[in-house]
Amino acid sequence: MARTEFSETRTPRPRQVHRDERGYYFDPTARTWTALEPPTITWAPAPRDVAALLGVPVDEDVLVRDRLMGDPATRVPMQLATSYLPASVARGTRLAQRDTGPGGIYDRLEEGGHLLSWEEAVSARMPTPDEGARLRLPKGVPLLRIVRTATRDGLTVEVNDTRMSADAFEVGYRITRHPSAQPKA
Repeated sequence: MARTEFSETRTPRPRQVHRDERGYYFDPTARTWTALEPPTITWAPAPRDVAALLGVPVDEDVLVRDRLMGDPATRVPMQLATSYLPASVARGTRLAQRDTGPGGIYDRLEEGGHLLSWEEAVSARMPTPDEGARLRLPKGVPLLRIVRTATRDGLTVEVNDTRMSADAFEVGYRITRHPSAQPKA
């Protein structure tokens, strides 16, 4: 949800899952973005924090799908999005292919009526030299990092690590009232 006031140089990133003819997306701002370079698809160990979320050993290979996303008209990179999928879910499936088919990986993960649910954690950190170069970040600008975990039938089937300029984006969300915070009658 966008705030009523925010810096003109920052773009709000509301958090809600949407769907269109291309498949799921999590941010209306990024809906029109496309891969600015061919995505890389490899098998490699996940970073320690991602391996823990996937429930796999740190040295176990997982499917890694890495994309640099941005505005197709200006070619300006806006975010790095890396998906990690456990081998038990992805090996030998269309998930490991460049073209995962209509709707992308989430449609493949939901085949057979298995609905996904998601949780996210937001943090900030300094970019690696590669991240800074790919996102064209000025020196000293941190990353905003959104780590989304997709689960199906109680099993983590994907961790998506999205990184973007903390100077250009903010995360916005609605705050709901817990039953304990109801006004006194």
